[in-house]
Amino acid sequence: MTIRDSESFYFNGHYSSEYNLINVSVDSGLYEEPFISKVNINRQKIRGRDKPYFLSKEYEPLEFKVSFAFTETWDDDLINEILIWLSPAYYEELYFSANPELIYYAMPVDDSNLIHNGLKQGYITLTFQNIDCYKRSAAYSTTVSSTTEVTTSITNLGTVSIYPKIEIEKLTSTGDVSIFNLSNGNAELKFEDLTAGETVTVYCEEKDIVTSLANTYRYDKHNGYWLELLTGANNLKVTGLCNVTFTYEFKYR
Repeated sequence: MTIRDSESFYFNGHYSSEYNLINVSVDSGLYEEPFISKVNINRQKIRGRDKPYFLSKEYEPLEFKVSFAFTETWDDDLINEILIWLSPAYYEELYFSANPELIYYAMPVDDSNLIHNGLKQGYITLTFQNIDCYKRSAAYSTTVSSTTEVTTSITNLGTVSIYPKIEIEKLTSTGDVSIFNLSNGNAELKFEDLTAGETVTVYCEEKDIVTSLANTYRYDKHNGYWLELLTGANNLKVTGLCNVTFTYEFKYR
């Protein structure tokens, strides 16, 4: 695991060592690590039927408690710096030294406490909430250039499907660009009539499209499919005169 056996951590642009803090376990015995997020089952009960109908299940955001001990005595200025550091406006990158390639996007929630001996020595306890139920890898990118057609492969090392960011640079002449996932039933992401020199950025997870052309929208040129990278190998085919860059993070349940 990554949390309890890590001495230091990185959060909101700073390392814990900058604030004379180390990650500690204040409980005796074995370490307790977050494993799987809480699951909510949606079901419907029908009068006269003992067995309810299963509708769906939803994973709540991952939460975990941590304790950070001061390696030196503190003063009021240091406490104020830590308060600002641990009060981000949105979820921020968090990782622990035992596995810095496993990344959370988190913020503190619920109550936090400063436990001390009256001599400005002690530790802080708080609860982090992740943005969702997944841990993530660092970002990776794969770039290909196509004159008419090119193939590449992306291996999704995570435990669930992911939806990459795709940057499509149209070269030389106006025309169509397609990206097929040959490992997912030849599912096709397609744009028609992209302009020479135009760069279209496709945020597949957010279902958003941005073009480099001013006052231009490309939703009407898109076929409505958002590229999905399944777990394992994904063999991709790109057609059209273009450069394409895929950017992605693996997700782990």
